[in-house]
Amino acid sequence: MRNAVLLLVLTVVVFLTNSPVVSAATCTATCSGTVALSCTATTCTASNGSHITCNGATTTCSSASNWCACSADCIDQCAGACELSSNACRFCISNCNQNNCGPQPPFISHC
Repeated sequence: MRNAVLLLVLTVVVFLTNSPVVSAATCTATCSGTVALSCTATTCTASNGSHITCNGATTTCSSASNWCACSADCIDQCAGACELSSNACRFCISNCNQNNCGPQPPFISHC
């Protein structure tokens, strides 16, 4: 029994001393208008008015701004549904975004 406890303690010590420390950084980029990009990642870089790259994935301000403009058009187009109910509003906007705007680019924190 004593050997089992000693083995367990040694295993924990070895695991803790060999585990890599992962630190996260937060990056933000401001695009034109009110569009903002942000992420918290192991590695990230940001350039205002240009792009953000988080753990190797990049979103450009151009793609984010285009998606936000399209999504804003969907909100306008769904005004009638939004007057009916919140469920109808969400359904309309979601369908419009999916059919007209495509998937939301990653890292958009504000449109």
